[in-house]
Amino acid sequence: MIGTSFFTLLAIAVGGFIFSTKCYATRYRIARQSGHKLYLPALGVGFVLAPLSLFSLESGYWICNQLENSACLPISADIKSLAFAIHMLFWGWLTAALYNKLPNVRTNALTRELQKNDFDATCLYASEAFKPIAITLETRKVYVGMIIDTPAPESEYLTFLPAYSGYRSDETLSFNLVNDYEHELKKLLEGDDDTSLQDLVIIVPKGKILSLHIYNDHLYQQLNS
Repeated sequence: MIGTSFFTLLAIAVGGFIFSTKCYATRYRIARQSGHKLYLPALGVGFVLAPLSLFSLESGYWICNQLENSACLPISADIKSLAFAIHMLFWGWLTAALYNKLPNVRTNALTRELQKNDFDATCLYASEAFKPIAITLETRKVYVGMIIDTPAPESEYLTFLPAYSGYRSDETLSFNLVNDYEHELKKLLEGDDDTSLQDLVIIVPKGKILSLHIYNDHLYQQLNS
């Protein structure tokens, strides 16, 4: 009996976890969680889905009994627990898939989650407004470029196309751009066969970034004139 109850609880948690990680309404928030902050919400969602699973399971047995189908398995506690688990997995997947078909749900959920974090909110703004960003790494290496993909909350990396690179001085930490990628970017835009986007993009771990901000070339020129 205890084993059956544990199996049922596990099925509820797994069904909720499938929904939480697949549905746009929850997947970006869940992606940042771990431990009890991950399992408890999944379990909570599972309890919401459990009545659906129980209803479909009991309906299936009722129809089977009404038809007196010889192919129906005898009802036992173990078989019923297994059938309930299958229904939980099915409803977790189906409800997430149906919700994800609603208009603009992914964009709205992604925007809502990214705006909770200043770093991600700045990246999202730069991506949507097509503005260049400037980042400083732990090594004091500096890059200026364009984010080429909408940042995902669960990603630990930032991917961008560099336009300039440089460094921050050891004494004043002033912003110095010394390398210009204009020639390579021009070849990329002209469709040069020897230059591809993957040859130029830079992928940086977010944990190695000391600072990030929107790059204003006019302001940079004024400060360095």
